[in-house]
Amino acid sequence: MTQEQRETYESTMHSTLMAPIGPLDFPSFDLTDFTSRVLDKVQQNVIAQALASLVDNTELASWVQHGLGIHGDDATTCRFCESPMPHGRIASLRNHFNDRVEKLQHELMTLRSEARSFIEALRQLTASIPVAELLYPHLRWQYKLHIEQVEAFGTLMASYLRRLLRLIRAKLNSPFAAVNIQSNEFHSEQDDESDEVWSDRLLEAHMETAYTNVAAIFEITKHISEHNKLSANFQAEASAARAALEADEVLKALPDWRQLENAVDEAETTCVSKGALLDKLKIDVSALAASIKDHRPAAAQLTAQMTEYLGRKELTFEFKDTGYLIRRNGEPALHLSEGERTAIAFVYFLNSLTDESFERRKGVVVIDDPVSSLDQNSLYCAFGYMQEHTVGVEQLIVLTHNFSFFRLVKNWFNHEGGSKALRNKVYVPEESKFAQFYMLRSKGEGVDRTSRLTALDPLLHKHESEYHYLFSKVVEASKIEGEANLEEMYGMPNIARRLVEGFLAFRVPGGGELRQTVRKLKGDVATHARIVRFLNAHSHKDRMDDSEGDASLLSETPAIMRTVLGYIELNDKEHYDKMVELMPVAEQPVSAMPQGQ
Repeated sequence: MTQEQRETYESTMHSTLMAPIGPLDFPSFDLTDFTSRVLDKVQQNVIAQALASLVDNTELASWVQHGLGIHGDDATTCRFCESPMPHGRIASLRNHFNDRVEKLQHELMTLRSEARSFIEALRQLTASIPVAELLYPHLRWQYKLHIEQVEAFGTLMASYLRRLLRLIRAKLNSPFAAVNIQSNEFHSEQDDESDEVWSDRLLEAHMETAYTNVAAIFEITKHISEHNKLSANFQAEASAARAALEADEVLKALPDWRQLENAVDEAETTCVSKGALLDKLKIDVSALAASIKDHRPAAAQLTAQMTEYLGRKELTFEFKDTGYLIRRNGEPALHLSEGERTAIAFVYFLNSLTDESFERRKGVVVIDDPVSSLDQNSLYCAFGYMQEHTVGVEQLIVLTHNFSFFRLVKNWFNHEGGSKALRNKVYVPEESKFAQFYMLRSKGEGVDRTSRLTALDPLLHKHESEYHYLFSKVVEASKIEGEANLEEMYGMPNIARRLVEGFLAFRVPGGGELRQTVRKLKGDVATHARIVRFLNAHSHKDRMDDSEGDASLLSETPAIMRTVLGYIELNDKEHYDKMVELMPVAEQPVSAMPQGQ
């Protein structure tokens, strides 16, 4: 079934009963014959004893001919002016308007009436065509196109006939001379633009266009007949359409139905074989359950480990069937927290690594975020348990969202591996022989959001915290020799200020405003003033016209950074040395302890 057939059947099935439409009365008219008769009459010559005054004045001739009809042959007085009728005048006029002229005029008027009647018939035809909305929906689209063609047909025929009427009128006005049908006076701007008014080619073109459009009349009749047939047999047509659509659906679904039937047969066969397999698996499960009882960690061992892990003795474990019964303070623990569940699962997993079936030297262990929902104390305990129970495995993969846990694992990996250990060396993924670090980077939003695994950002690997990062940036700036690039130094005042504020936060808790807090630690007045002036002038500015914020003063940045490092070293030598130890040797600073200790 084609798509067009389907749409027709569906429209028929869903339609409501519509009233039938009466037949149309289409006028019959032989345009070729009519044109021939008109052209014959307008080019006909009438031989008569013509009066020159009437031949040259068509309006006067028409008036006189009318008047001649109301005067008898023996009239002696003019009824218009009541003057005596000249002798022989009536006879002369009768000879001018002889029977041939009157016959021609009568024939021309008959042709004129025929043309006018056909034009009116065309107008009534166009007006009488029923609107498309009266037909069933599936017939309307083509029906509307045919209506447009019939309207075009009526317009074309009316234009053509009006040309013939102009020729007839010209002949009626000048009955004694043949009408020059090639004259442009018969050409109307509303007609076609050809300079030829009448010719065989022009007539042929009109006839071809007319017959093309007149075919639409028969199509309209055909659509109305289809509509009336559907109305007369509405229920039968709807049932036939429904049956055709049902048959088509069956034909379309038949291949799928056969395929599903085959699939059912295969599934039944598989079900029998799987049933046998299931019976065997039940036997294996029973054997495994017995084995689990023999290999599961002792309940007392789990209780002790959870007490150490969580830092409180609330949860206890007892053997039950193939698993454990967990109690809280002697009562069944019905509502374990997320952290407790994570801890139990993690400890049980680490204990399972001691099973004889696991070959540690060839084994790969993957631990996924074991500190979810744990407090800080339990986090360190989880890390310690992981270190203890994963010793000797071939490969260990740790996944986490927790930054504190990440730092513990990172430092552990950096210092393990003997000669391969990174320690405070620069981490280069391609050169690392013992540990590799990765991170997930997200891109996009919503349903388009994707993630990809990339090497760990150097900033996260190189620095333990923001404070470590700020310290390294200040050290880096302090080692610049020669003329400093002002653009590169522009952000250093803010970095140095955050470092100094972080240092003072644990050295002078609650110290207050920066200027006062700096002076509470060791160092001479000049050193204090130099640090405070630089930090206040080039960071946290509240005015754009601050004269102290002259950008050219940024050239002093390397020297000021050395002063800041010296200030930290002077006031907490041990802290300063530990910070330096964490840096690669090539990046470590040269001590610049301020004067006036």
